[in-house]
Amino acid sequence: MAKLKKNHFYYGAILDALCQYNPDASPVLMSHEEEPRQVYRVMTNTSQECILFFKYASPKINGKNEDDISYLFTFSNDDKQKLKAYNEKYNYPIFLYLLCKQPDLKDSEIIVLKYTEYQNVEENRAITIRIQKNKNYILLFKKGSKSPDNAYQIQRNRIEKTFDELMVDVMKESSYHTNKKTVDNSQMDSLIATNTEIYKDNLNCPFCENPLEDLIIHNGENDMVSRLCPVCKRRFVNKHQYKVIRKYCGANKIIPELYIMDYPERKS
Repeated sequence: MAKLKKNHFYYGAILDALCQYNPDASPVLMSHEEEPRQVYRVMTNTSQECILFFKYASPKINGKNEDDISYLFTFSNDDKQKLKAYNEKYNYPIFLYLLCKQPDLKDSEIIVLKYTEYQNVEENRAITIRIQKNKNYILLFKKGSKSPDNAYQIQRNRIEKTFDELMVDVMKESSYHTNKKTVDNSQMDSLIATNTEIYKDNLNCPFCENPLEDLIIHNGENDMVSRLCPVCKRRFVNKHQYKVIRKYCGANKIIPELYIMDYPERKS
């Protein structure tokens, strides 16, 4: 009989929490190694992808109920190499989900870091996070410092945000746009298969005939207005939007509920 391990419980708790605020999410395990199974890829509601990296740690004060509780997250060389490789290989935002566990598990908390925030402290042998009572932010300590005045303040309730909301925050960062890969328009014409059905411009769903709603696809500074059926949940994009999404996501990553409709471009 296979035995359960600690990470099954803790990573399972993170998965359950993020699915609570993203009910349509279907995390896909990226690393199929037996251990530690801590890296996932998620498609957002607007057909974008992000990578999630899980970690957990116990309180440094032996679980006592103090106003300030610190957690030490150790990142091995293998962890750092994985994160760096994912950042270089994929054009997806990366988020670190850090479970700050308590002896009474219901008192545990999940902190979400952007990859750029992690980069600010990745040289540390271990990352120290301090949770302060009644504060809406946590402290992320810089290398060699334990002073609250010399720490990064990180929003505390990010676990309650959807992936799309987190992606919007990342897209606003100039550093992300600097490193973002450009789309090669010369290869665009081959991205729609010749047998792909293209539906006529229609304000009603061609499948269930219910009125379509606007759906914003966040694409950096050039957001795209697509269409969504609120009943059958099918999403419709025009040919240009489909090409951009397929070029960005890859040929095998287009979600099955995405269809092409011949409607004109409209800015958000």
